Amino acid sequence: MSRPAVLPVHTAVPGRARFSVPGLKRNERVKHALEAGLAGRGIRSVSASTSTGTVLVLYETRRDLAEITRRLGESAERSFDPNAPDASSVRPSWHAMDAEDVIGAVSSHPSGLSEGEAKTRLAETGANAIAPISGRTQLEILLSQFHSLPIALLTGGAVLSIATGGLLDAAIILAVIGLNGAIGFIAEARAEETIGSLSESRAPVSRVLRAGKECEVPAEELVPGDLIELRRDELVPADARVITANRLTVNEAMLTGESVPVVKAANVVAPHSAPIADRHNMVFRGTVVTGGSGRAVVTATGPETELGRIQSLLGSEDQPATPLQCQLDVLGRQMVLGSVAACGLFAVIGLIRGFGLLPLLKTVTSLAVAAVPEGLPTLATTTLALAIQDLRRRRIIIRRLSAVEGLAGVEIACFDKTGTLTLNDMSVVRLYWNQTRARLVDEQFRTEAGAVADGTTDRELVRLLELAILCNDVELLDAAAGHANGSATEMALVRAAIRAGLDVRAIRLRHPRSATLERAEDRRFMVTMHDAAADQKLVIVKGDPSEVLALCRWHLHNGVVAPLDDEGRSTIEAENLAMAEDALRVLGIAYRSTGAGDRGMRTEQQDFIWAGLVGMADPIRKGAPDLIDAFRRAGITSIMLTGDQRATAAAVAAALGLSNGKPAEIVEAGQLKELEVEIADGDLPRVFARVAPGQKLQIVKKLQRSGLVVAMIGDGVNDTPPLRAADIGIALGRSGVEAARGIADVVLLEDDLASLTDAVERGRTVAINIRKAIRYLVATNLSEIIFMLVAAAAGRAHPLSPIQLLWINLLTDVLPALGLAMEPAAPDLMTQPPRDPQEPVISAAEFGTLARDASLIAASAFAAQACAARLGGSTQSGQTVGFTSLVSAQLFYAFACRSRRGSILSGRALPPNPFFVGALGGAFAAQTAALFVPGFRNLFGPALGIADFGISLAAGAAPLLAIEVLRKAQSYPT
Repeated sequence: MSRPAVLPVHTAVPGRARFSVPGLKRNERVKHALEAGLAGRGIRSVSASTSTGTVLVLYETRRDLAEITRRLGESAERSFDPNAPDASSVRPSWHAMDAEDVIGAVSSHPSGLSEGEAKTRLAETGANAIAPISGRTQLEILLSQFHSLPIALLTGGAVLSIATGGLLDAAIILAVIGLNGAIGFIAEARAEETIGSLSESRAPVSRVLRAGKECEVPAEELVPGDLIELRRDELVPADARVITANRLTVNEAMLTGESVPVVKAANVVAPHSAPIADRHNMVFRGTVVTGGSGRAVVTATGPETELGRIQSLLGSEDQPATPLQCQLDVLGRQMVLGSVAACGLFAVIGLIRGFGLLPLLKTVTSLAVAAVPEGLPTLATTTLALAIQDLRRRRIIIRRLSAVEGLAGVEIACFDKTGTLTLNDMSVVRLYWNQTRARLVDEQFRTEAGAVADGTTDRELVRLLELAILCNDVELLDAAAGHANGSATEMALVRAAIRAGLDVRAIRLRHPRSATLERAEDRRFMVTMHDAAADQKLVIVKGDPSEVLALCRWHLHNGVVAPLDDEGRSTIEAENLAMAEDALRVLGIAYRSTGAGDRGMRTEQQDFIWAGLVGMADPIRKGAPDLIDAFRRAGITSIMLTGDQRATAAAVAAALGLSNGKPAEIVEAGQLKELEVEIADGDLPRVFARVAPGQKLQIVKKLQRSGLVVAMIGDGVNDTPPLRAADIGIALGRSGVEAARGIADVVLLEDDLASLTDAVERGRTVAINIRKAIRYLVATNLSEIIFMLVAAAAGRAHPLSPIQLLWINLLTDVLPALGLAMEPAAPDLMTQPPRDPQEPVISAAEFGTLARDASLIAASAFAAQACAARLGGSTQSGQTVGFTSLVSAQLFYAFACRSRRGSILSGRALPPNPFFVGALGGAFAAQTAALFVPGFRNLFGPALGIADFGISLAAGAAPLLAIEVLRKAQSYPT
């Protein structure tokens, strides 16, 4: 039984089509299969929705829509068939084929494609380009400022005001909405501009063999079947199978996470199931050639490359909302329900009391507007924008306003290792030869006894270093200055020799290389042959210590070649293990002499002479251990994700202090299925080793599914999917790649990890202060509703005029709330755990307290209004007294909201907040102007006498004093 056909539902816009796919709804497996299986060949991006059951496809306009429909249908059929191979397995396993077979499979030949054939293929496959991860447009940034429930509520209030004739009210509300949008737009647009300025601007050019001639073509014009030349320090422009290699090494850290450059060879074949890191006959787009040269045949371009497949994962990962965003939506819905209930109750009371229909409608509308805190959007936006500016001065760029608050809720920090926690820059730090150990101390190698290891007089040390720089592919540029081209590992060996006083160039001239045997899948060492003397050859082996040691029968001892016994082997193995446990990459070096007529480099016989061990380290980034320690004290769990082996990962974790002095629990990629169980048991691993890019994404999502708020910190392309999926994505600005910066929420311009502590502290401070301000807003707005309902029940048709209600909201919402939002951080803030992301902004217990406070404010204002009326004032003057009392009480209440453990009136010392004092002073000044400035005061009622003004001030201060008495009488939550 065949499935219903895939149908185009919207194709009017060129290059954009939406399709209906039956069975896609609520089916995540089909969603991911479609997005992964349709990329490439003219299709720029694919986005499937499990909510609507549709797929949006962006494609090159020259493409045939019927072809895209057919391809989508085929992908859909495969996705519904559980026995069908996934999109990745449909692709040929180029790494499992001989080089000649690959050339034939892509219909190429040893002299390359002709120009005509290349143009034809380019038209078929599309440009060798991956759609950039571009920042948001200014229009997108602007529109995003209005996607919130409080803004929607204010807009509804403005519409109601217009409908009832309150044009001034509507104009003021719309002005508030516009101000909020402008503040947020300016802050986010500046962040987007700064991050965009870090983008690379160079247009890559590739050397290609076309019709037997080498020429340069733009990298975007490469097609499958092209033969490309690989040179040192050049980016690999496409995925390709190596067909010739001359000491070719490639740094794949940005793709695989492996910190050590990989040796590439043409004469090796990898298993079909080999991971990317073990495909030593392939080169991949975006990686960098670090040494040697080679030629390769292109097998995939653009979105079909491994890099493109990783980037395609981004399309299916929506950025999660921050905890505060979710909680404000919940609070907004509660406020809508409360507002509707209050307005309905007021209308019922008014009808029972016989109020006029039109005045009643206007008052109900004003009450609906009063129930929504006009200051809430401006409060949140302005506070977050000011925090962004503050962090910008500290060289931390925040892309979105919500990311500041998101930092506050982080519970898990996932760190990429290579290039993030470490510098991805190898250096020799330890040597072992002739039972002598030397460490790098103060730029010199010193033995355990403290003596300087003299590279000019210690013959066995000289021999070890000479062998290391001879069996070495580094190309010297300026030997005196230590400048060279090559892999990080081999350049570290050359720098160590120069530091010890050796003349690298002279040594190489004395022993020119005559043959090389590169590392391979089944041979983890390199062998070189050199001229030693007129009748001698020198054969050197360098590589994995265990394999090199297995080739040795002899060792150097006090300048004499002596047999290597079991005790000597055990000593070397113990030293190798000690270095590995100290997070060092260890190389073993050995050699043998042979006759001039022996041109072979056999390694079958154990006839090599052991020379020693060299231990190299990828230095820990400055500030990384301090950051992890600070996170621990702040209740944030740090996790390291790395492609390195288990032993290296364990040693780096120990150096970073990930487990606080205890052995770190390490999970390898094959154990990820057990992760949910370990999270549920509360036993979260600190290190994940041998992790592929897709598995980083799995880890982040598993942690999120358990209810944890996750931050991802990375620098490479392999980090981009988890950076997008994480609650907060953080990228390095200098050493990070453009793709990572392009989708990160936070960019550290100076690569200073220690600055993350400042960012988290600022985020927590903002989150706490916004909550203070929200509690203030809820209590004061609730006091207005209570005041209006009580007055209506008492028979007062117009306790407050619509303009008075709007003025109260604008005056008492905006300035005091902003003052509270600028409270300084508490001294112990970074020694407290992050708040539970599920904790509401206002808990049920807190709401009861706020309702009590609101009742006190409303009762005081109502009593003042009644007192003024009893003393013989007019209805209008009594209304003005109630209006002034309510404003005063709300402004005084802001003092009680500065701290939940007390205020300046409770005797508890609070840190100074000049902005708060200025905001309150400005609000009192504005209220005084509204009451006494001629012309202006006519909007709010008649002028008050001295007695009425005194009653208003006393009524305003009374609730604060009552709240202070109650706080002292009971234990208030901290």
